[in-house]
Amino acid sequence: MWWDRLRKKDKLALHNDITSICNSITSDITEEIERCDKEYIYRKHFMKLDVKCRDLLYLLCKGKSVQEVATSLSYSEAYIRKKKFKCKECLLRMIRQDPMFKELSPDFKEVLAKGA
Repeated sequence: MWWDRLRKKDKLALHNDITSICNSITSDITEEIERCDKEYIYRKHFMKLDVKCRDLLYLLCKGKSVQEVATSLSYSEAYIRKKKFKCKECLLRMIRQDPMFKELSPDFKEVLAKGA
């Protein structure tokens, strides 16, 4: 009798462990799929930008300062700041209009709504 209860308890513990592991794996897979979807949307629309915008945003994303970008592209810092704003605005607009964007998590939408 006590042996049967112990076996049932072990089975229940094993079942709970398996359920926990499955939930964790499912969560990890879901997060990875969502990350890939976000990256896909970003890259798709980034490539639609004109070459000047892509170059500008690429350099800034690589950690270059506005001054360094202005020097390397032979523009004024004011022009670079203005162009950065316009390029980023254009990219965000395209992303928000993407039908796939509507399916993404609220967290990603919230970040884009703030214009990050």
